[in-house]
Amino acid sequence: MGLAGFLRGLSFVLGLVCLALGVVLLVYGVWRRDKVLLRVLAGLSMLLFLSCFPDFLLFVVGSVRGGREDVSFRRVAVLAVVLLIGFYLFVKVHPGFRGVGFDGALSGLLEGLEVVPLMAMVGVKLGVFAWCLHVLLGCRRGDYVGVVVREYVVGEGGCLGERRVWLGRPVVFGGRFNPHELYVGGSGAGKSNAVKLRVGQLAGDASRSIIVFDWSGEYLYLEGEGFRVVDLAEGCFNIFACHVGDLVDAASLAFPGMGDVQRALLYEHASSACSLEELGWELERRFVREPVFNVKGALMALWQRLKVVMGEVKGFGLDPERLLYGRWVVSFSGLGVEECKVFLAELLLRMLFREALRLAPLRLTLVVDEAHRLLGHGDIGQRRVEPFINRVMREVRKYGVQVVAASQRLSDLPDACLANFGRLIVMGNLSPVDLDRLGRLGWHLKLVAERLGVGEGFDLREPGLAERVVVFRFNLHRALRKGLPAARGGRQGYTSCRVGVAGGELTAELSVDDRRLLERLRSDEVLLKALWAAMEGRRVKGFAELRRLGLAKEVAGSVRLTRQGERLVKALGLKGGVEAGGRV
Repeated sequence: MGLAGFLRGLSFVLGLVCLALGVVLLVYGVWRRDKVLLRVLAGLSMLLFLSCFPDFLLFVVGSVRGGREDVSFRRVAVLAVVLLIGFYLFVKVHPGFRGVGFDGALSGLLEGLEVVPLMAMVGVKLGVFAWCLHVLLGCRRGDYVGVVVREYVVGEGGCLGERRVWLGRPVVFGGRFNPHELYVGGSGAGKSNAVKLRVGQLAGDASRSIIVFDWSGEYLYLEGEGFRVVDLAEGCFNIFACHVGDLVDAASLAFPGMGDVQRALLYEHASSACSLEELGWELERRFVREPVFNVKGALMALWQRLKVVMGEVKGFGLDPERLLYGRWVVSFSGLGVEECKVFLAELLLRMLFREALRLAPLRLTLVVDEAHRLLGHGDIGQRRVEPFINRVMREVRKYGVQVVAASQRLSDLPDACLANFGRLIVMGNLSPVDLDRLGRLGWHLKLVAERLGVGEGFDLREPGLAERVVVFRFNLHRALRKGLPAARGGRQGYTSCRVGVAGGELTAELSVDDRRLLERLRSDEVLLKALWAAMEGRRVKGFAELRRLGLAKEVAGSVRLTRQGERLVKALGLKGGVEAGGRV
């Protein structure tokens, strides 16, 4: 912690307490002309002086030496000037000083002991108040995201010293020349909380448009905060309205193992098709008359991939240009197949990028949580097609677009892409590969990253990182404090249900997608039996459909439910007419 930090925290607490009591007693004493209260006030003022003086010295010494305290010459000057002004005004205005000057103070020791500390300490009180006001006004130039919890200082001889901060200074994300932000950390490190916090802060700017890519329904609570939700499973955009090259590249990234023959066939037939059904007819006719066996196999594989998209998307009509203005949540949670989510996300990014080129300059923020979903598919390992999100991060800043992204793997992003982020927050639970990459930037960065707790991180773009690493903890987003999804009364898209569990009850929030799946399970006895069998670790008829819907998965040869599947099992345990033992 350090002696300086202890004195700073203690003096700040004592100063605030004495300031509050002093103001109350001063007002009451002047009103009642009570000298006893004024004597009490003089004693409190002396205590305030003793508490503020070490703090003031620490600030001055830190400013002169250029230390690590969060101070500046301007703030010290503000405190000194306000102290003098307060001293002068108090002598001129307060009736207790009439007839008591510096000469008269010598004639009465008691009056002198009462008056002199009172004059000085009221000025100090005003100075402390001005200091706090100055800090608060300074915080308005940015967004308050958390507090500093500890600092690591690199010493001589390869030593890394740790200094804890008990009353840490606030961490403010102000405007930087490069507004892009990237949050990197493993599962459970607190990335989603940090992104939700930033989305809420950016939404405070009424002139800013925001697009949120929501993979699993985590951001549907924004519907009650002025955002409009677009479910791509119900109302998707026309995938044939984009450039055919973008369509082929997006399919190559989304579907693993898509070779050159399939790319050529898709490019040839997608150029003349206007819908997925028409493209399917073209591929079927080509399959019938195609004499080459290898091409027939490629046609069949391509058609099977497109059938996945056709089975997931139930409607069209979304205009991507509308997303560039206003507040939007693009929900992929209604799509059960991961490849379909990646395909539509890649294609939508390309369409938004082309619209941004045409309509620039914009004032837009693009939020992509779990960006690693767009970086670990298809031909990335073969370097045939680059994930389009890399290009978005490199080029959209000049068109007035800010990118806020979160990823589990730092190693998925090339150095050229990472260089385009003005703020790169490293959080905990990193993989060994990412830790080694940090170690190449600085041996101490790897050690600090290994010690990060949940919700903690440090900025890899912070100046002076070679000598000192400041670790801060993000504030908890209000949606997480209340329980996600944070549905409010009357909000569309959610409904509350009581779920019975062992040892009591808990309240779960079901999204629109959960309710739709719940109704399907209630009407399909085969799927319901398969769901309960998967809960017991057994595979029965209907498991393939459960896996396609994202309700069950295979792990190390066994069958398990996903989180969405567990939610539906709990809901069915009360409302579905199913016994608690899992029998239908």
